[in-house]
Amino acid sequence: MNNYATGWIDKRDAIFDLEGALEKLSLSLYKYVKDFAIESHKSQKYGVYNYDIHLINVVSVLFRNDILLSYKNYSLLASAWLHDILEDTKISKEEFIDRFGESIYETVWSLTDGEGNTREEKKVKMYSKLIHNQDSIIIKLADRIANLEFSIINQNTHHVVKYLNENDSLNVNLKNHIKTELGNKLLNQLNKVVEHAKIFFSDRSDILR
Repeated sequence: MNNYATGWIDKRDAIFDLEGALEKLSLSLYKYVKDFAIESHKSQKYGVYNYDIHLINVVSVLFRNDILLSYKNYSLLASAWLHDILEDTKISKEEFIDRFGESIYETVWSLTDGEGNTREEKKVKMYSKLIHNQDSIIIKLADRIANLEFSIINQNTHHVVKYLNENDSLNVNLKNHIKTELGNKLLNQLNKVVEHAKIFFSDRSDILR
């Protein structure tokens, strides 16, 4: 006889029910995060597109690497949707934590540019934060893949060159701090996209370092 009150449900059933409940909860939370992120960025543009196209592209990089919607992946996917929100909107730390929790806040905070007079200085400060958070590293790599692929597809030479010129610094700052299989996989994917871009834009070698 088991310890469950009904006398017929066993431990396996209980675990299955809990997992099912958590999956349903994650679906509800995921929709809330996605809708909040899209609404928060509605006044921004990504080129000529609404900014949500970038958020969708970043999450899509994770999806195509088998990070599917589930309870165990909720924090990673939520952080991906929210990765620019501290940098680009007026949401406060207190409101963010109240809505999404401290763990997701820490991930998104570490993805936010630090202080500095130049883009390079801001990125160095950001790298010094995110190397301590594996989810942040994964999202940063997905973000860069999405940005570079989008720039290649739209033949935005200015942005392509910017990302190519920053790739060595990204590798130097992140490579020795990646501790997950997915992180290493995404870094390899990014470097392949970089090599593709160099070939695709080889006629602009005059502006490539």
